[in-house]
Amino acid sequence: MNICTFIYIANIFYINIFAIYINMADGYENYWNIIFSDIKKKNNFELNDIFDINFNKEIINVEKVIYKGEIIHINNIRTEKEKYFNLSRQYTLNEKNINNYDLIIELGSGWGRNIFYYINKYNLKNTKIISGEYADSGCNAQKFIKNKFFNEHDLDIYNFDYNNSDSFFENIKGKYNNVLVMTFWSIEQVTNLNDNFFNNLLNINAKIKCVHIEPIGWQISNKSLMKENINGPRNYYNKNLYKKLTELEKSNKISINKNILDFFNFGCVESCGTLVEWDKT
Repeated sequence: MNICTFIYIANIFYINIFAIYINMADGYENYWNIIFSDIKKKNNFELNDIFDINFNKEIINVEKVIYKGEIIHINNIRTEKEKYFNLSRQYTLNEKNINNYDLIIELGSGWGRNIFYYINKYNLKNTKIISGEYADSGCNAQKFIKNKFFNEHDLDIYNFDYNNSDSFFENIKGKYNNVLVMTFWSIEQVTNLNDNFFNNLLNINAKIKCVHIEPIGWQISNKSLMKENINGPRNYYNKNLYKKLTELEKSNKISINKNILDFFNFGCVESCGTLVEWDKT
């Protein structure tokens, strides 16, 4: 292969990857706008309202859940939705650990499903919360909910890009002591995380605990129910999160405390979230 042919193939490869990224981003921009239109109709925003959007607009006709590697068949998701949603979210933040943090961050927060779930569940008026979301429509939906229903809460909502995170973390640096960082099925959207994301996060001069629930089981063990999405609509899913975490652990920058393989998903194994918890050392 001559150099001209190589450059041509390389350019085509990166153009295709960029096109996938843009189409994916546009898809979520439009998707959150649809969700936002339903949010605007709400007169309250309590747990039932979150579940109404989640299960009537996002998760429909689900006949099974996956929890800690077990496939559980259910008769009616709408009668059991709160039970399983609680199971999927309460490891990360619960009554026992909620007072450990003076800052809670969710990255890739969409329209705010998790943030407002936790606010409803635990009030959180005395805890600083920062929500980071790539899509403008997701940020706009969250700002609408916050301003209309939770204006007394100390919640800031910013645009956030995993691979362009310098300014986001610079605004946090040195202001907090104990920080919880959460990601739920959001790093999945970033095929290859760059080192700069972790460098920026680890340099905020705080004690950090991070909990990821991401479809990366195949990256950890061949025993995972989930296999790598090589073809099909999920072939862009993240390929290197766990590799990056193990490299950071070998460099004594973090300590991986827990892996729960195939921790949770509503429906298919192809997007089943594995839980990984780590602390900054």
